Amino acid sequence: MGKADGANFLFLSVYFVVGGMIYLYKEDIEKKMRQVPVYVAILVILLVTIVWYLIPSSEFSVWFTLKTIILFVVWIVAAISYKSKILGNSITKKLSKVSLEIYLSHMMLFRVVEKIGFSNRITNKNISYFDNIIFYNHTNNYIFCICKKRD
Repeated sequence: MGKADGANFLFLSVYFVVGGMIYLYKEDIEKKMRQVPVYVAILVILLVTIVWYLIPSSEFSVWFTLKTIILFVVWIVAAISYKSKILGNSITKKLSKVSLEIYLSHMMLFRVVEKIGFSNRITNKNISYFDNIIFYNHTNNYIFCICKKRD
């Protein structure tokens, strides 16, 4: 199979579609998951996470995408189905109110950084990663503050 470019939105849209389907069937998923004991869910989460790391695959391959979708679905289903103190505290509640805005702004910021060549200026990938994260966080905070002042 051919290689896909990770910067292509169509390649990454499969995650968006899966997340949308989980949202559409959220009530049904919660109803079915109430029948599963918490310890079984934790074991499944641990097992799927360990298997994800053990299955070798190259980034942006079909197998990588498939195993990542499975991991994503298991974690999201567990997060929406079981109430916990970790996900139900005041910090995560505040973050959940602005998470859609932050999520939607990331794709635009990734494209801006790519177009200006900011991510390619540093040859060390680890330093480049953290540099980009800092840039995204500062930009997102700035955009968020501007939007909040308008409200």
